[in-house]
Amino acid sequence: MIAAACALLLATQTLTAADLERAGVVRLGDLFRLADGWTTSSIEGFTIDAAPPGFEDGGAPAYALYIDGVFEEFAIPGDSSPNRLPIPVESIDHVTIDARPAVVRGRFAPAVIDIATRRPEKRGSLRARHAAGSEAGDPGPFQFTDEKASNVERFGFESSATLGGRRKSFWSDASIVRARHYASDEAILARWSAPGGGDFHVIEKEAPSFRLGVDAPRVTFMGFARASTIDEAYFPPALAREVPVESSFETWGGRAEWRPETSRAPSFDAAFTSTTNEIDASERRADPAFDWKKTSKVADLTARVERGERVAQLGVRASRQEVEAG
Repeated sequence: MIAAACALLLATQTLTAADLERAGVVRLGDLFRLADGWTTSSIEGFTIDAAPPGFEDGGAPAYALYIDGVFEEFAIPGDSSPNRLPIPVESIDHVTIDARPAVVRGRFAPAVIDIATRRPEKRGSLRARHAAGSEAGDPGPFQFTDEKASNVERFGFESSATLGGRRKSFWSDASIVRARHYASDEAILARWSAPGGGDFHVIEKEAPSFRLGVDAPRVTFMGFARASTIDEAYFPPALAREVPVESSFETWGGRAEWRPETSRAPSFDAAFTSTTNEIDASERRADPAFDWKKTSKVADLTARVERGERVAQLGVRASRQEVEAG
């Protein structure tokens, strides 16, 4: 019976766009609450930390997150919230959650989350969404607040719009996400007001993105540029308190797949991404005033040959990272 329960927790789970809508998912991080066996926690309701079965949440993510097969390096020190990503919820087609250890494109992870997004199907299309949520009656408990608190509220909104189009094999779209989160719990407000002033009680996010692609019979390509800027209360583990900062995430790159005419020839999958994660405390005149910036560039090339049930795969990767702190 115990073995059966463990197998159930480690099974692959798929959440469709309809599942997310029925569950009332307001922001990207809310989908982790639907993952079987996963644990989630938050400091103020916006920053969501999640971990697969057998792991503790918080700090560096114990999972790898992919968007349309491209690995996303979105974590900053002490904050691995997927709400930092500039992905509109209405653009999600489905989410595959695999809590089993796996190697994807040469990268090992204790668990894998793959978000597949929609692509334009018509010459012109517009999708828009406005979601507002209010949770009362202790949806927490949140980290660093009294677990016996009778009412810890979480409310705010997320609005997004995506404009796109397709002409034969070519397609492109552009989107914008805007979100606000209001903290109402007195304990959280007291922590925020100390470093940020009495008016510091709102988290704001703005995130534009652009994509273009080709879907041909033997070749597919997608190029993208995404960014998000969040005016928030960053929680450095070393300080054990909030610091008002401007947190940003920027990424651009592309992925191409080539499929042969016959199964005897190899298929190729190539990807390149450049990602910058940054914490800027100078915008809020924070104390302590510190800045942090990490830039990563990764190029992957994978060749794959299938012979019935046998699969041979060979990959090569080149990467470079730069970290600045002050």
